[in-house]
Amino acid sequence: MPQTQNHERPCQINRSTRPAALLPLCLVSCALFWLGCNRGAVTIDHEPSHRLVFANDYLRVYRVEAGPHQSTRLHLHDHDYIWVSIGPADITNAVQGKPPVKTRLEDGDVHFVPGSFSHVVTNNADQPFRNYTIALLKNGAVQLPPGEDAHSVTLLHSGSVESLFVQDGVRATEITLNPGATISGPHLARPHLLVHVNPDDHTVQWADADKAPSLTNSTAQKATYLLLEF
Repeated sequence: MPQTQNHERPCQINRSTRPAALLPLCLVSCALFWLGCNRGAVTIDHEPSHRLVFANDYLRVYRVEAGPHQSTRLHLHDHDYIWVSIGPADITNAVQGKPPVKTRLEDGDVHFVPGSFSHVVTNNADQPFRNYTIALLKNGAVQLPPGEDAHSVTLLHSGSVESLFVQDGVRATEITLNPGATISGPHLARPHLLVHVNPDDHTVQWADADKAPSLTNSTAQKATYLLLEF
């Protein structure tokens, strides 16, 4: 789900004309060009497959479901976003102005995608395509120390913690816990979003700094969570 590329001609400034007078016109032209590239696209809030389930100053969380062999409407992503697949999937991603790309996904696959593009997603499978799409409204404060790899895996008796990536100052981490297990640590100390990666569990929880310092799997089965730290 890459960002589209604008093929805009640079604004030409006549040297006999004062630049200050042309600046507003140039800005308007650039804005109209960008809108033209996304002509016909609806916002996520008006795309029927996307349902807003949580929003605050940091992010907007959408639960997405496309039925078997169904397509979304052409819709615009105006913010960078992170999304996680709920269950395996077989989809075709058609970014406006680019060739369609067919992709197979595993349950729990997590991706970061730069915004400012429009696309249509088609579900090629006989099962629903489900995911959580999290639009990032502002950057987080996570910074990696020099030389530290954004990806790491910590194995525990109670499960595992896998740091996936850091983008826009937000760290994405996958946590797997055995039944009844509890975990705590610095990952849960920051403001964070917690998503239970389970088709039957619609749990999406936000916690401010130091408000939810531990996580417990209270179910009778192994559970997987996506943690986004800000």
